[in-house]
Amino acid sequence: MMKHRTIYILLTDTGTWFTRMIRLYTKAAYNHASIAFDSELSEVYSFGRKQPHNPFVGGFIKENLHNELFRDATCSLYSCQVEEEAYQRMKERVRRMEQSADRYKYNLLGVFAIMLKLEMERHDAFFCSEFVAWLLEDGGIKAVDKPACRVTPADLAEGRAFVPLYEGELQSYLNGACESNLPRRRQETHRRARVRSGNWGLTNYGELHTFNIKQSLKVIYKKVLFQ
Repeated sequence: MMKHRTIYILLTDTGTWFTRMIRLYTKAAYNHASIAFDSELSEVYSFGRKQPHNPFVGGFIKENLHNELFRDATCSLYSCQVEEEAYQRMKERVRRMEQSADRYKYNLLGVFAIMLKLEMERHDAFFCSEFVAWLLEDGGIKAVDKPACRVTPADLAEGRAFVPLYEGELQSYLNGACESNLPRRRQETHRRARVRSGNWGLTNYGELHTFNIKQSLKVIYKKVLFQ
């Protein structure tokens, strides 16, 4: 019998200023996607902020879910069974990316492209859900029927290969309080998933409360264009 392993897809909402701004456009429940190789969520990877106090430097990251950014986060967690060979291939890919993390950039222009219903692939650049979908494809798993550069967190929530495990406060899950949560939330999870479109990891872009939406998008666009 072929051995199988479990990977985990984590969708989160941290409630930062930029999350709230993007939600005005997307009406999304969750806005950031990560992939994990253990149920304790100690090996979690994504694309987002690389420096805690510099929101405009993004790229490949191993996430620490106990830091301040995720202190009040809510989440939805899914599992997926994969063959041992695919599991090891994805872990090896992540290991190599960790060794050369500086070469990878955050694909913010790709996020704007999705808003405009366009496709934009950039060499060695991803936004969060694009990275998750791309890594799954590298392991032979087609998460959704669209190119990785167009995949949003909402698309991942509706992936047929994924089984919902938990929805609620992230820190409660990390503290082991997930056992009784799923049954009462399962129906709400799937109802909300139909209207999620995500903000593709942009939860990592600061707390500039005095900016309005148009001013903020202009600043971010200029930063990514000239980084």
